[in-house]
Amino acid sequence: MREESASEIAENFFFVPDEFDHQSGLWPVRFGSNTAKQGYNVGPRSIPYYSLHFVRNGQVEFDYGTGTVQLVEGDFFCMLPGHSYSYRMLPHTHPLQMTWIAFDGPQANRLMSWINIDLGAPFKQKQPAPELQLTLEQLLRSARGQHPSHKLKRCTLLYRLFEQLCETPAQEELELTRGPNEWIPKSIEYMKTHYGEPIGIKHVSDHIGVHRAHFSKLFTEQIGINPSDYLRRLRMDQALRLLQHTSRSVLDISLSLGYADATSFTRAFGQYYGRSPSQARLDR
Repeated sequence: MREESASEIAENFFFVPDEFDHQSGLWPVRFGSNTAKQGYNVGPRSIPYYSLHFVRNGQVEFDYGTGTVQLVEGDFFCMLPGHSYSYRMLPHTHPLQMTWIAFDGPQANRLMSWINIDLGAPFKQKQPAPELQLTLEQLLRSARGQHPSHKLKRCTLLYRLFEQLCETPAQEELELTRGPNEWIPKSIEYMKTHYGEPIGIKHVSDHIGVHRAHFSKLFTEQIGINPSDYLRRLRMDQALRLLQHTSRSVLDISLSLGYADATSFTRAFGQYYGRSPSQARLDR
């Protein structure tokens, strides 16, 4: 819906969450964009949802209760639910243009923490990124459709927006800020979930964002077994259960545990248990 007032030319799209939205973690509430006129001033205003405002051109002064900040192209601020905010176009500057993406859902607060937005500093000053601008444009285009495919598109783009807003630290920084007490349990969970796939330790270390050698060293120190042997044990324990409690073929079990064929599985099983899969099945 495109409207012109004394202070702006704006386009707004409004959404009402349905059952599908409430079963998900995040849903859109309002998308929009504007070109402000001299004297543009909003607030004090409080809303019951989250609203990210991206500066596309010009300058905006944002009052967030405990402070005031001037934001320019590439910056953004967020209105958090239940708190009062004001913002205005600075006089005698280039016309202010903004895009806003308002949303809600049980995942919204967690996503805010991931992009380091909180009550103390509900804004970010960063260089404009072409890919971020493209995502915002795509979100606005997706707002014009009512087909389920447009709903799915909006959901996908919302998560993509947060992915682009997340600041990904370098691997070395991650290893310094996150200790093994955090990433070793995550590595174990990953291996327990995916040991049936053809994964190796490089997959595990990439998943947790820790250098492979560093991961292997500290994993061995804390768990008492190196990660390769831990992954092998998961597979061999499951292999023995399947052999002794099901009638599934050796080939079926091999492929279900991430081995390329029955020969490589049989060799690994024999090295681990000192007997062949057929013998282990007879011993049940």
